[in-house]
Amino acid sequence: MRGRVDVVVNGSFWIGTSIAAALSIPVLNGDLVPEDLGWRALFALGALLGLGVLFVRRMVPESPRWLFIHGHEDQAERVVGGIEREITEETGEPLEEPRESIRVRQRRVLSFGEIASTAVRRYPRRTVLGLSLFIGQAFLYNAVYFTYALVLSTFFDVPDAKVGYYLIPIGIGNFLGALLLGGLFDTVGRRTMVTASYVVSGVLLIGTGLLFRADLLDAWTLTACWCAVFFFASAARRRPTSRSARSSLWRPGRWRSPRSTPSGRASAA
Repeated sequence: MRGRVDVVVNGSFWIGTSIAAALSIPVLNGDLVPEDLGWRALFALGALLGLGVLFVRRMVPESPRWLFIHGHEDQAERVVGGIEREITEETGEPLEEPRESIRVRQRRVLSFGEIASTAVRRYPRRTVLGLSLFIGQAFLYNAVYFTYALVLSTFFDVPDAKVGYYLIPIGIGNFLGALLLGGLFDTVGRRTMVTASYVVSGVLLIGTGLLFRADLLDAWTLTACWCAVFFFASAARRRPTSRSARSSLWRPGRWRSPRSTPSGRASAA
């Protein structure tokens, strides 16, 4: 369930993308505002949404792991205690007591040097894997989606006001991929699904490039190809970080003064 919820919630980003693409159609065609002001209006709309995020952020609790590491034990305890109470009330069953404990060294600042040292020396294989996935994701999404309007106008003479029609199905394909494939991350396995999603989307990407180079695609068939590519890529891009989820939901219990070595009780909240 965790993988499905995580992928679907993060994939819902593409619902907003499709809505924004739909809004761009009447704004850019000159019916609502002059054409020279249309793109400025869309940028202003993005800024307004950004301001809304600042208010929503106040409703999201801080990570108890971050709070405890930075010396805010009481706040961390309140956050996790609230989560545990909600789970107990919803399920009607008490939570199991943690069977293991972890030791946490509190610090006010975590330097970039310490982060880099940990990534390179302690987890070199994970670092290489993570960088490979993120770089591949950046090339796939940045090179395709962020420049698709230019491709449509340059190679297919699509007017700027109609670009939104082609971006809407790509956004829907991204969300459907996260929705339909998200459950497989829990049943098949995270490693298998991440690998399969990247491989399939990569093969489809190469095929799309070859068809485009051979002039066998028009604006709509190219859009259909990108929908297929992003259907698989979106699930891998929004893969559930179960390890991060486990590490951020733990209960700070028996702790000593920050001047000494504190300890925390691991909890499966």
